[in-house]
Order: sequence, then C-alpha cells, then structure tokens
Amino acid sequence: MYSLRQIVVVIFISLCQVRCSRDLSRSRAEKLIRESPHFSKDVTLPLQPRAGLLDSLQFSLEQVGLVHLALTNCFVSGAKCGTVKLTAKGLEAARGWQVDERGYHVPVASAIVVSVTGISEQPLVGTVAEFLWKCQLNDLGQKLKIDLRSGGNTDFSLICPPLNAVKQSRASFRHSDDGWRLTDILW
Repeated sequence: MYSLRQIVVVIFISLCQVRCSRDLSRSRAEKLIRESPHFSKDVTLPLQPRAGLLDSLQFSLEQVGLVHLALTNCFVSGAKCGTVKLTAKGLEAARGWQVDERGYHVPVASAIVVSVTGISEQPLVGTVAEFLWKCQLNDLGQKLKIDLRSGGNTDFSLICPPLNAVKQSRASFRHSDDGWRLTDILW
C-alpha cells in the first residue's frame, strides 16, 4: 500500500510535469512570432512599370539603376509624368520581388522582433506575450533612403514605425495537444 506522503509526491510531480510542459517560454513565443506571416514577409513599396504620374520611389529606383524613366508632358501642373521601365539590373532584381495585377512589390525592409518582455494569462484571451519590435531596412531600402513613415504596402496589416523606433505589441497564444499556436497579434 502507498503512504499518503508517496501519493502526494506522485501527484505533485505529475502536476508539475503537466504544468511545466504547458508553460510558454519567452524564447518559444519569440520564435512563433518571428515565424508568423506578419514577420516573415517583407515591408514592400508598390511599383507599376507604366506611363503616368511619377513618384519619389520611381525617381529613387532610377538613381540606383533599377528603372529607366522617360519624362513626358504632364497634365497636372507641377507634377512629373513619364514612363517607367525596368532596366536589365531591375529585371534581375525583380526576380526576387512579388508581382501581381497591381505590379511589383519592392521589398525595402522587414519587421524584426527585439525581445519578448513578458508572458501572462489573461481572462477571456488566454496566454498573452508582450514583445518589442522594429523595422529594419534591407540593402535596397538603405540605398533608396526610404522613410518608412511615408507608408508602404501594408498587405499584411503591418505598419512600420519610424526606423530604429521600437514599438510594443502583444501576441495571443493557444495551447493544443501538440504545442503552442500563435492566434493573433495586437498591434
């Protein structure tokens, strides 16, 4: 027969093992956030090789040799109009860009997780991790001297803060029989 002490020890160890295996660590939360679509996609700016009004992105891309601009008469006073065409260097670079019916999506930055600052259980929400993140320009973004405050393609509902500014957000998680799942990011 088992003593009361042995039964208590077995129950305590069992509860600890169940509780410990269910705890979400900061490193696991950070990994799940980094692997989410919000952080695995680049911040992009739209480029449509066509004729029409020209913007600062197109002039910047011309300066780094990715597009050729042929200026034309403009129907808007003070504006610049022309045709945008990818150069050979631009066609090579565009192999790594996403393209759809709206044109090219030129990657200029990515969002990076700085750190997970805390994890808590919240009623009606579940497990919530608070984390810090920022945007980091890629090589092209640095060459173009992109100011992310002017916006970009936010198809994945991510608006980058100004460069080197760190923003705090929250992510909610759900535990299932095979591990943790990221369910939402609250910007």
